Amino acid sequence: MDPKAGRFTAMDSWKGRSSSPVTLNKYLYADDDSVNLKDPSGHMSVGTLAPPSVALTLSTTAINAGFGALTRFSVRLLLVAGTTALGGSSQISSAATDKARNQLKNDILRKALALGASATQVLYHYTTDLANAKSIFFDKEIISSGGFRHSDGIYRPEGAYATPLPPFLGGGMTQRELARRLFDTPGKGWVQFFVAFVKSPPWRPIAGDVEYYHPAPAGGGVPIVPIAYGASLISP
Repeated sequence: MDPKAGRFTAMDSWKGRSSSPVTLNKYLYADDDSVNLKDPSGHMSVGTLAPPSVALTLSTTAINAGFGALTRFSVRLLLVAGTTALGGSSQISSAATDKARNQLKNDILRKALALGASATQVLYHYTTDLANAKSIFFDKEIISSGGFRHSDGIYRPEGAYATPLPPFLGGGMTQRELARRLFDTPGKGWVQFFVAFVKSPPWRPIAGDVEYYHPAPAGGGVPIVPIAYGASLISP
């Protein structure tokens, strides 16, 4: 792009994804949504971390009234959580968070049942940003990672990884603790976003029942049947 002329001087070199038509336009910047997205590489739009509680996207072409109610409720939740002058705001925020988690749980399980899957057949792949979660959801595949040895002494072979621990967990679990368990890192950013999908062979447990993995060469794509993607509601 020529900043002086304010015009693009060449077409985007990335071919885009057929599953996301807006990416096929060779002259659009940040999916034509520069207010909420940025594109530092010129190849993929990255979210500017909009409020997590309104980021859930379900596997459906029409957003139903129940999800609309959740979004409106989540906006109210953000206002309550950010207001310290209200008496008893911590109790209000806690109750609101529990309600949002229950709504998220019900939405995901309802979509799973529609795909013929039970609650025990849902796995969650956690990732660092919304753009990555969106890409996994629409491409219907998880890119496998290289093997590494966890501090728990168990070697994780190369492949794709997921967990049955859902993004609506409460009870003291935090994103930092979940990141430590799954990725052996204290950074909460590793688990801020999720993709829910249907568990099927050859997904198998590793390190007890907390983690599952699908054997695959590092860098290869592991196909999935996606259910939903969005932001985790687990406490930071």
